[in-house]
Amino acid sequence: MLSGRGAETDATSRSGDMEFATGRNIKSIEAFALLLLVVFTTELSVMEIFHQFFSRLGVVPAALADATLLALFSALPLWIIFSPGFVGAPRRSEAVRRLLTATLLKLVGGFFLVELVVMLFLPPLLHAKGPMFLALADAGLTTLLTAPLLWVVLARLERDQYRVALADLLESPLLLYLLLLYVVFLAALLHDLVIPAGLTTFTHGPIHFLTAVMLTLIIAPFLWLFVARPLRRLLQSERVRARAVYEQVIDAVVLADDQGLITSLNPAALRTFGYSESELVGRPVVMLFDGSSGQTELLLESGGEGHSGFREMLGWHRSGRTLLLEVSVSNVNIGGDKGCLMIMRDIGERREAERALRESDIRFREVFEQSEEALLFFKPGSDYIIDANATAEKLFGCPKAEIRGRGLERLFYGRDLVRVRETIRGLETDGVVQFDDLEGLRANGSGCIVSMRVKFMSLQGVRLVYCVLRDITDKVRMEQEARDIQARLIQANKMTSLGLLVSGVAHEVNNPNNLIMANAQLLANGLADVERILREYFRENGDFLLGGIPYSELDGQLPQLISGINDGSRRIANIVSELKNYARSDPSGLETVIDFNQMVTTSISILQHELSRSTARFQCELADNLPTIAGNGQQLGQVVINLLVNACQALPSRQHGIRLATAYDPVNRQIVLTVADEGVGISPEDARRIMEPFFTTRLDRGGTGLGLSICRSIVAQHGGTIEFSSQPGNGATFTVKIPAGNFEE
Repeated sequence: MLSGRGAETDATSRSGDMEFATGRNIKSIEAFALLLLVVFTTELSVMEIFHQFFSRLGVVPAALADATLLALFSALPLWIIFSPGFVGAPRRSEAVRRLLTATLLKLVGGFFLVELVVMLFLPPLLHAKGPMFLALADAGLTTLLTAPLLWVVLARLERDQYRVALADLLESPLLLYLLLLYVVFLAALLHDLVIPAGLTTFTHGPIHFLTAVMLTLIIAPFLWLFVARPLRRLLQSERVRARAVYEQVIDAVVLADDQGLITSLNPAALRTFGYSESELVGRPVVMLFDGSSGQTELLLESGGEGHSGFREMLGWHRSGRTLLLEVSVSNVNIGGDKGCLMIMRDIGERREAERALRESDIRFREVFEQSEEALLFFKPGSDYIIDANATAEKLFGCPKAEIRGRGLERLFYGRDLVRVRETIRGLETDGVVQFDDLEGLRANGSGCIVSMRVKFMSLQGVRLVYCVLRDITDKVRMEQEARDIQARLIQANKMTSLGLLVSGVAHEVNNPNNLIMANAQLLANGLADVERILREYFRENGDFLLGGIPYSELDGQLPQLISGINDGSRRIANIVSELKNYARSDPSGLETVIDFNQMVTTSISILQHELSRSTARFQCELADNLPTIAGNGQQLGQVVINLLVNACQALPSRQHGIRLATAYDPVNRQIVLTVADEGVGISPEDARRIMEPFFTTRLDRGGTGLGLSICRSIVAQHGGTIEFSSQPGNGATFTVKIPAGNFEE
C-alpha cells in the first residue's frame, strides 16, 4: 500500500506505477486519463446546464462566463486531489503542500485560458449545429487542448526536487470513490445527450433496456481499468507470493485433510524426511512421526482447536534415522475443505550444538575455577573486570563481587596500578604483554608479588582481554634469601681467610716490633750518660740544635720520648697477641676460670681504634669484685666485640654515645653485661628477625648477619641469655646474663 511504502514505493514511482485502492499497481497514464475525464465531464456539464444563459450573451461575454464556470467547477475535484485534507505520504511535508497548491492554481488558470480561447472561436464555426453537438465539441476540444498543459505541469511536478509522482496523488480510496461517481454522472449525462428525444416515446421495457445497455457500456471500461484489473493483478501476485514463500521457506510445511492424509508438501519437507512428493501425497501424516508415544494423534486433535503451539516430537527419516522436530499444527479451511497445516523444523543439530555448548561451558567453568593461576577477564578498551576465578579471590583475599566492584584499584596500587591500567586499556588485538614483578595488595593490607600475562582471546565469539596472574611472593623471597645467604657465605669465607692471615701478619709485625722494643730499651739504658755529656756541652758552649730542635727545649723530654717508644711497641705486641688469640680456634671447653672484667677490657682494647672513630662519648663502667665464671674466654670476648661493633655501626655521628657496663645479680647469681647505644634503633619488623642467621640491614656495608646469631649461640652454650630492647630513633640496649661460677668449694 502507498500509505506504508518504503523501498517498494520508491521503485513504484520510478517505474511510473502507483499502488491504488486495492493495493495493486495503476499506471500514471491511467491516472492522467482519469484527470482528463474530470475536465471533460465538468465542461460538458457546464455547457448543458448554462446553454440557455450563454445563448443570450454575446460571444466574448459568453466565452468569459463559460471559462470562469469551468475554472470554478474543475477546481473542486482538483482541490480534492491536491488538498492537505486528504493526507497521504506525498503531503506530509509543508514544502510539498505549498508545491501542490501552486500546481493547483496553475492548472485552474490554464483551464480558464483554454476554455476562453475555445469559446471565442468554436461557436461561430458551429452556429448551424445543434446545442448537443456544440456541447460535445466544446468539451472534447477543451479536453484535447488541456491535455498537453496538464501533462507538462504534472510531469514537471514529478521532476521537481520533491519528486511528487502523479500517480501518488490518487493514493486515497476516497479519491477513487469520488472519481468513479464522476464516471456514473458522465454516463447518465451522455445517456440523455446521445439518445434522441424521439426514442423516449418507446414502451417502458425497451427504453429501460437501452438505458441499461448505455450505462453499462460507458461504466464498464472504468470499472475494468480501476477495479477489475487491479483485483486480478492482486490475486495473481498473491498466488505467486504465497507459492514463493511456500517453496522457499526453510521449515517443512505439510498440509493434511481432516482424515490426516497428506495433500501437499513443500520442498523443505521433502528434504527433511528424505521422501519424494509421490511417496507421501495421500499417505497418513503419522508415518512421519514416532507413533509409539501416541503424541501424534493428540497433536492433530489439539490443532483442530486453533494453533497448538510448538512442541518437540520425534520423527522418522526415510533412511530410518530419528529426527528431533519442533512441530506446530494449525486448523485451516481452504475452499470449504477442512484440514490441518503442520510446520516442522529439524532441531536435532541445534539441540546437539546446544548440548555441546553447555558441556563446553561446564568444562570451561571447571578449568577456569580450578586453575592454579589467578585469571581475570576484562572488557576490551577498558579496565572493567568481567569475571575472576577462585584462585584470584584466594590470592587477593577478597570475594569476586568486591574484585569486580572496585576493579584494579583493589588489586594494585601506586606505579604498578597505573602500568597495569594503561596496558589493559591500550592493548592491541594481537598484542601480548608480560609483567614479571607487580606489587599486589591483599585484603588484610599485606603485599604480594605477582607476575601477569595479558593478551586478547575470543570466548564464544566475544573478544575479551585475558589476564593470567601468578603469585611469586615466596619465589621472590627465596631468591632474595638465596642471594643474601650467598653474600653472607662469601663474607664468612672472607672472615675465615682473614683469621688465617692474622697469624702470618702477626709474625711479620712482631719481628720489627721486637727490634723496636730492644733498641728502645738500649737507648733508655744509655740515656743517663748521654744526658750528662749534653748538659756539660750546654754549660760550656750555650744552647745548640739537636735534631733541629733547641737543646733547651729537649732537656728533660728525652726520657719521655724513649718511654713512649717502649709503651707503643708493647701495645703493638699486646694487640697482635690478642688478635692471634681471637683468630685461633680455642680447643678448650667451657671449664676455664675467667675474670669477666679482664675479658671485657681486652675486647675493648682490640676495638679501641673503632670506638675512637665512631664516638667521642664511650663510657665503660666495670663493677668491682665480680665473681669469676667458668667458660671460654675467647668466645665471650667475641660476644663483647660483636655487640660493640654493632653499637658503633648504629651511631649516626660521633656525638652519639655508647655505654658498656658490668654488674652482678646476687639474687639470680648472674653476671650482667649491658651494651647501650644512642643509635637509630631497630624497627619492629627487623626486631622479629634480628637474631636469625645471615639477617642484616647493612649487607651493602659489609654486614654478614652472623654477629648476633653467634652471640646468642655462645651465650646459650654458657647457660645464659641475651635480650634487647629498642625503639626506632632511640637507640638499642643489649643485655647478656651469664651464670657466675663457685670455685671456693
